[in-house]
Amino acid sequence: MSKPHFRFIYLLLLLLSLSSKAQLNLDSLWGVWNEKTQPDTNRLKAMKSIASDGYLFTQSDSAFYFAQMAYDFAEATNNKKWMADLLNLQGLSFIEKHNYEKSLEFFENSLQISKVLDDLKQMSFSYFEMGHVYLYQGDFDNSLKFIQKCIELEEKQVNQLNLARALGDVGIVYYRKGDNVKAIESYTKSIKIFEELGLKMKTVPSLCNIGNIYSREGDDSTALEYFTKSLNLQESIIDKTRHDKYGIAIIMNNIGSIYKRKENYTEALKICNKALLIAQEIDSKRCIINSFGVIGNIYSVQGNYSKAVECYSKTLEIGTDVGDKLSMSQSYLHLGDVYLEQGFFSKAFENCVKGLVLAQESGSLIQIKDASIILWQINKKLGKYKQALEMHELYMETKDSLAKMDAEEALYKFEVDKEYQLKKQADSILHADEIIIQQAENRAKEEQLKSEKQRRTGLLVIVGVVLVSLGFVFVQLRKTRAQKVVIEGQHESLNESHREITDSINYAKRIQDALMTSAVYIKDVLPESFILFNPKDVVSGDFYWVYRSPKGQIYFTVADCTGHGV
Repeated sequence: MSKPHFRFIYLLLLLLSLSSKAQLNLDSLWGVWNEKTQPDTNRLKAMKSIASDGYLFTQSDSAFYFAQMAYDFAEATNNKKWMADLLNLQGLSFIEKHNYEKSLEFFENSLQISKVLDDLKQMSFSYFEMGHVYLYQGDFDNSLKFIQKCIELEEKQVNQLNLARALGDVGIVYYRKGDNVKAIESYTKSIKIFEELGLKMKTVPSLCNIGNIYSREGDDSTALEYFTKSLNLQESIIDKTRHDKYGIAIIMNNIGSIYKRKENYTEALKICNKALLIAQEIDSKRCIINSFGVIGNIYSVQGNYSKAVECYSKTLEIGTDVGDKLSMSQSYLHLGDVYLEQGFFSKAFENCVKGLVLAQESGSLIQIKDASIILWQINKKLGKYKQALEMHELYMETKDSLAKMDAEEALYKFEVDKEYQLKKQADSILHADEIIIQQAENRAKEEQLKSEKQRRTGLLVIVGVVLVSLGFVFVQLRKTRAQKVVIEGQHESLNESHREITDSINYAKRIQDALMTSAVYIKDVLPESFILFNPKDVVSGDFYWVYRSPKGQIYFTVADCTGHGV
């Protein structure tokens, strides 16, 4: 069958698979790709999304195929930026297949194009993923080398998000090398940046890994606090992705290890078997290795050696398949330890030698130490005293190196704790100052409210007095009108009535004069003022009033009262 025909059939099968997913978004993306009138960038974006979002983590071969279609199109249009991007995507598809040699090849090809374009973003991505590949292979020196290059580029671009991610991965490399000081330093920097960005969920891996360091040092209580905090954050996600489930399984295994050390084997096996089911569900080889490894440790401690060997054999098989030297080294050492416990010295020796070689290739001091002490014991049992001495010397040398790291770590922790205590004291002083300032502000507000209340009360009293006075005047005016009617109707008592009316009017006039503010007071309050007051009758329908408050505010009114009828 010719290659074009093969490509057509393969494409047809992939499209049938795409339809079976019943995902309208992928169908729509495929429509954009096939629409020749669409801009090239839109078509490339659509195909990249099909490859990465649709297939990368489920069908890596399909992801590679679709990425290749997009790459061919980008190459035909000489779009080098997209060529570099799609080569990186293809490199990721090989990581998913655990074909690390091929993945490095594609990342390197992408890197060469990006360097010509001076595309810092793509270069950083390539370095970052190459660092991951070397980490998976247990090549810590190269892993650090490439992730550090990524960090340098992210600092140039001022990309805090990617910088935090890279720092977290640097922490992982140092952790696996056994350098806890630098691991904690990198994790702490990563957590700080994520928190400043408001991305609390992204602190989960670093929190979990700090827990691993405390667990390694035997501080199970602190380790459990970190694990529980990270697990709660991870489980709070409603729509969990494959990556989220992977994180949950890893944290559960870590908690299981602590329960094992506390000799709560029932709870340890329970949570680790839950983790194993999640790992198998998402088909994560590294996570499955982790779960079987912890379960194997539990069986080994319980003396169930056949079950322990079964678990460690599975971790060795999977580790070999994915090319993880560090995992393979751990598996060989665990098997050697179990065989030693059973008195099978030859098998123990054979496995531990293999584990030591892989540990030395990986540069893991902790595993070199573990391998050398087991081989020291085995060689003594076998009567190989020269080899036993060599292993003991290697053990002491490695132990001294780790002790030096521990001393540096203790100093680092002391400095961190000191800095924390000083910051805590400064925060306490600042908090006390804030309380004092707040209390002063509250008192000022209370005084202001009290003053305003008094002012409002005074105004209400004044208004009340004015209204009562006006009411009294109004009543008197009505009485005056009534008296006028009486005067008109009773001619025989005209003189008497006239006197009464005159008296009433004069009385009303006196009341009105009493209500009016005195001219002397007005002159005192408003020196540059005068009053023109010429009532038509004895009692005026108009009146005025002036008042100066104790604080110097001046209030005045000029009013007209209609309908007085006099």
